[in-house]
Amino acid sequence: MEYYAHYNRKTGEKQKLIDHLNNVAVGAQASVPPTVSFSILPNSKVKKLIYLIGKFHDLGKFTVYFQDYLMYNKDSALKHHAHISAIALYNYLKKNGIKDLFTSLDNHRDKGALIFLAYLIVRLHHQSLTLYGLFSASHSPSMWKELNEQSKDLLGKSCIIQKTLDLNLYNLDIAKLFDIDEVKNDRQLTKQIMVLFKTRLSHDCWYFILIYLFSLLIDSDKLDSAKITRTPLNALPSENVTKYIAKKHSKETSTNFTDRRDLARQTIIEQIEKMSETDLREIRIFSLTAPTGLGKTLSSLQAALILRERLEAIYHYKPRIITAIPFINIINQTENDYKQVIGDAGRIIVHHRLADLKTSQEDNQEKRSLDQALSEVEAWEGDVILTTFVQLFQSLFTGQNKLLKKINKLAGSIVILDEIQLIPEKYMPLIGACIIKISEYFGTRFILMTATQPRILELGQKLLQNTEDNLKNINAIELLPNHESYFNELTRTKILPRLDHPMDTEEFVTFFKNTWENRSSLIVVNTIKRSIELFETLKRELGQGVHVVYLSTNIIPKHRAQVIDKVRTLLNNKETVVMVSTQTIEAGVDLDFEIGYRALAPLESIIQTAGRVNRKGALIDINGIPIPSILYVVELNVDHQYVYKLHHLEKTKNLLQTYKEIEEKNYQYLVKKYYDAMVENPVDHVSSNIWEEGIRKLNFDEIEKFKLIENPGEVVDVFIELDEYARNLANAYEEIRGNKKTYNLTVFEGIIDDNILKNMNEKLNHYEKKSLLRQILSKMSEYMVQIRLKRLIQNRPFEFSERNGVNADFFWVPRENLNHYYDQDTGYLDENGESYLI
Repeated sequence: MEYYAHYNRKTGEKQKLIDHLNNVAVGAQASVPPTVSFSILPNSKVKKLIYLIGKFHDLGKFTVYFQDYLMYNKDSALKHHAHISAIALYNYLKKNGIKDLFTSLDNHRDKGALIFLAYLIVRLHHQSLTLYGLFSASHSPSMWKELNEQSKDLLGKSCIIQKTLDLNLYNLDIAKLFDIDEVKNDRQLTKQIMVLFKTRLSHDCWYFILIYLFSLLIDSDKLDSAKITRTPLNALPSENVTKYIAKKHSKETSTNFTDRRDLARQTIIEQIEKMSETDLREIRIFSLTAPTGLGKTLSSLQAALILRERLEAIYHYKPRIITAIPFINIINQTENDYKQVIGDAGRIIVHHRLADLKTSQEDNQEKRSLDQALSEVEAWEGDVILTTFVQLFQSLFTGQNKLLKKINKLAGSIVILDEIQLIPEKYMPLIGACIIKISEYFGTRFILMTATQPRILELGQKLLQNTEDNLKNINAIELLPNHESYFNELTRTKILPRLDHPMDTEEFVTFFKNTWENRSSLIVVNTIKRSIELFETLKRELGQGVHVVYLSTNIIPKHRAQVIDKVRTLLNNKETVVMVSTQTIEAGVDLDFEIGYRALAPLESIIQTAGRVNRKGALIDINGIPIPSILYVVELNVDHQYVYKLHHLEKTKNLLQTYKEIEEKNYQYLVKKYYDAMVENPVDHVSSNIWEEGIRKLNFDEIEKFKLIENPGEVVDVFIELDEYARNLANAYEEIRGNKKTYNLTVFEGIIDDNILKNMNEKLNHYEKKSLLRQILSKMSEYMVQIRLKRLIQNRPFEFSERNGVNADFFWVPRENLNHYYDQDTGYLDENGESYLI
């Protein structure tokens, strides 16, 4: 009799269980880079353990109950296979694993902890990680009864199981693998181990061992189930960056700033090239501190590519490059630069909630199904990954299966964290500690990139010092060691604080009109309500010849991109532009204004806004002497209290008020004072609690409290059916969400890639529907805004089900009602016909 792991009823395709178990075991083991190592589990043991986990993880699928469910759709509580598989692995490791894995461990508790983690990984590989409720009294009787029934069935298949495992069982009777009483009566497993993790076993290494091995198993399992073979990473020539930069800036006039930019890039490259082999093995964290506009994106990419080449020569593997960026709205610019550099040499995967499923290499696109494309993107199966802080950090601090799937790809990779200062201050110690530990355990290399380098590693070390003895001092190696000279030479901008009293909108408009002198201007405020008041007022008062434009998250992403493109064109044509924006403009948006205005905000946000003013230092007087542009900092009533914590603002305000003006060369000194004060304070309790109570004690309820983006109040998405394409998207969403036996594939034309669509038929399986839905929602998100329902009483948007009876977890604005709900300039309208405050 054949036993199967997977069966597609629609196509008739089957996968033998023996093949699946072997593929997962071998694939997971081969994916462990040589850099992964823990003090209690060195690299060779990591590989052995994950091999065994892979071999055992679906062993319970040999039961007749699972096979009947798979082949004939006979449902039964006994079809579940994960727990009985976990018990088999637990019994094997407890009886024989010491001979293979744990000979180097003197501590009996450590051995028991590793065996328990292996059991947990297999038991929960279709669920989320937790230590709670595993053996609760409420479901134990039925649980043990079901396990006994499965055990009896499996005992009759000992020969095929022995052949499948292909392991030396020593003197262990295979029947002992399924001895349920052995496990049931093992108090160390059912009672003591959870207590020990909270007391004597409390240590961060268990968390990183657990999430790494769990991620590696579920990733390998899902890739094999989707028939995706891991392909070797490609060679990516670092000199491609030089070629692209020469092409990109070929029409640029040489200036002191452009010359300094090229010199900075050469210095960064030399820092990597001159490292010894010992340095390359030991140094795992780098920083890149440089002013805005100095080409950090391409310089960091070239540094990562050279580092990749040098690490490959030492470790004989190719590291993946992972770049994480704080905001989705700035990822497209980086994606374009990366694609121009990488070309057809490698695969770039872009992963965020609005991302499509395409990779940069699509030669075999016609052979990939939609669910395969989704699997590759979500598993980060590429040479270069572009993602967001949310995708990266929410996947590190969680027990959720889907999010953890990609975390194993961090191991041995080179991770570029762009604009690292935009991490919320309360999480800086936590993320700093995490960077230190991942570099230690996974062998990951980090490049921390910013113009205002926060003391994130010092804050991380301060957190770790609360829980560890003899913690060695970790300092990042600066890739631009003379960066202070670049800041000292800068005369592009200066900050003028005007904080003697809070202004209302009318006062600020008067102040603006008295200072702007018909120059292209950027005004950044803290709330959408204020931004729209200013936009409407300035549009009325500035008259003809001035382009007043608006940018915030109150307008749909599609419009935001159009606004940025429009402003870039107007600025290039030397036309006068006044842009009113919220902080969505601060990082990564390559626009260059002549003067700026910033409502009071944390210091790093103010300096980020300054980076959108006179970026290239092109303003000069009649004698050719550079003229610094001004960034005025003002206080607009109490708007900042709606966005930032008051003590952060007071810190900045007190610092700024000690100066009449601050020249750009002094920004770094100001930032240093800001972070010096922060390091001197106690570690934020939010970071401390997640680390000490969550990570060190494997309490996933505490870990799940990490929220990089917090939305106070009830925030919902609203889909704006703005144009014909938006209507087609809504139709496609309804088609896929409709409970149908067959689907009209023509509805997806123009939305889904033709090569993928032609390989589908009208009888979609579960995975195809899921993948189609992901594609459609990513495109619909370009037409969505987020609003707080409590602000919408009379002008509440429509339930999507009112369109054609299909439910959705977002609201809807029909095309015929656009004027009542959405303004083309300022976005969503409240019930008074005014723009909405988010």
